[in-house]
Amino acid sequence: MKQKLKAQIKERVASIAYNEKGFPSPFLFKDLKKAALKIIEAMRANTEILVVGDYDADGVISSAIMAKFFESLNYKHVRVAIPNRFMDGYGISKKFLEKHHAPLIITVDNGINAFEAAQFCKEKNYTLIITDHHCLHHDKIPDAYAVINPKRPDCDFIQKEVCGALVAFYLCYGIHQLLGKEKSHSSELLCLAGVATIADMMPLTFFNRFLVSKALYFLQKESLGAMGFLRQREVFRKRSLKASDISFNIAPLINSAGRMQDAKMALDFLSTSNFQDGYSLYERLKACNTKRKMIQQQVFEEAFRHAMVGEKIIVAFKDNWHEGVLGIVASKLVEATQKPSLVFTFKEGVYKGSARSSSNIDLIDALNGVSSLLLGYGGHAQACGLSVGKNNIVSLFETLENFDFKVLPFCEKEPPLTLNLKDIDRELLEIIEMGEPYGQENPEPLFQAKNLEVIEERIIKESHQVLRFKDKECVKEAIYFSAERFLKAGERVSVLFSVELDECSNEPKMFVKSLL
Repeated sequence: MKQKLKAQIKERVASIAYNEKGFPSPFLFKDLKKAALKIIEAMRANTEILVVGDYDADGVISSAIMAKFFESLNYKHVRVAIPNRFMDGYGISKKFLEKHHAPLIITVDNGINAFEAAQFCKEKNYTLIITDHHCLHHDKIPDAYAVINPKRPDCDFIQKEVCGALVAFYLCYGIHQLLGKEKSHSSELLCLAGVATIADMMPLTFFNRFLVSKALYFLQKESLGAMGFLRQREVFRKRSLKASDISFNIAPLINSAGRMQDAKMALDFLSTSNFQDGYSLYERLKACNTKRKMIQQQVFEEAFRHAMVGEKIIVAFKDNWHEGVLGIVASKLVEATQKPSLVFTFKEGVYKGSARSSSNIDLIDALNGVSSLLLGYGGHAQACGLSVGKNNIVSLFETLENFDFKVLPFCEKEPPLTLNLKDIDRELLEIIEMGEPYGQENPEPLFQAKNLEVIEERIIKESHQVLRFKDKECVKEAIYFSAERFLKAGERVSVLFSVELDECSNEPKMFVKSLL
């Protein structure tokens, strides 16, 4: 069994490896050199620069990268502004620019569909540079000075599916090169781009895999700004830092500010070098995240009970649901039903919502096909934001239920290997670690064990369970997070699980994913 697993992992790693040396040139991005030269010209003239970010983790980290970059050049004439989810809506807009503007405006993680904002900038004689990674609407781009996006058909960057922070990082990298700096990129900015790659659920293949591997290495070895602070406070004290530590512990913390209050709190945290300020902001972020979990569960339970459920699609809507948790609730509905899910709340006469895909269904293609029913939409093939008129929500459900969905190619998961408990040892862990970092399009190996006896059980933090399983030859400890039901001592079960190092015992441990 172990040799079969080793062969599977070696084959997969070979198929997703980044085989180039070092970092690809920043000037593979269409318009990046043009944008970099314009920014250098603006800095030499002491022109005021405005960076417009986004309120999710990728957008906040993109904003922090730009802020830290200009700080490293000791350039003072720069401001960073992130639209408030509840007051401003998503991304750069004419409404936002009427409050925040400058002669040179740079977007990060947004702007690819900001046609009205681009026209407004043109009328006001503002220079607009767009950096984004979201899907284009019908291959059209706004009329801006420069548009840097790997999804442009004429962009030659080596990977299309990269996060917004990576695009921002590369803009900084290009400016550094044109300025003739010896060190073209810093470890801290690289780490931030790696964290955002994980947080925004980009595929951990090819260059993304290379970037994330380097980021995890530096995060483990060096104390880098806010990431160094989190190293002490969250998961970075572990012997071996993994991508899953970022996605389950760090990303939700950064995301929580924009979901519950204002993303500026997370930006301030990532930007601060003052320990006392960092600690205060960290505690506020933790409180936001705790509140987010509570509200998210309430909305999910209501959505699950009252959703319109079709053969192909799920649509849930209600007037007073918290806008900040809709995307997570949509993801949880997908997990529960294995169907694409759209979740909406009613605000200012419009249903605003988030959509999440399943089975690699291309949501952007679907929304392009039903765009006559929508007021606006944008995002990725797997995750979108959208708005719908009050009278079109049922029509949207009915139309999508009859839509011929486009299915994207995807990396098929290997079926779980069957293990006996005695197989769960250090050798197995070493084989599993050959495939790190695990994440999107490189899922961690899952295993199954059958007819196990529960000999001990203990509930922790209300929804998790610590267990001891026994088979004919061995006893092993396990943990079951967010248990679908609590197991009882004496019962027999079959389980699907992963295997990870237990940092306390320094031994391999079972992490139950589901009951079979």
